[in-house]
Amino acid sequence: MIAHTNILFRLPEVIAKYSQRKPIIIFCFTRNSTVSTAKFLVNWWSTNSLKDKYWEAPRKEMAFIDNEIRSRFGSVFGIF
Repeated sequence: MIAHTNILFRLPEVIAKYSQRKPIIIFCFTRNSTVSTAKFLVNWWSTNSLKDKYWEAPRKEMAFIDNEIRSRFGSVFGIF
């Protein structure tokens, strides 16, 4: 879990460097790492000012089966 946490804190730097403000895909190996990565990104995205956000919120509402994912992540990005 420590390695995963270290990687999470580097995500904004990697996104800033390589995304060019275009959509990106982040692959996670487990469901738990997917959820923790999504939580981190939601917190990071929602606390940044508009000019510091590297992507826009989705224009359409996403559908999720999992209640936690639906309530937290649907307004910010998609999990596939």
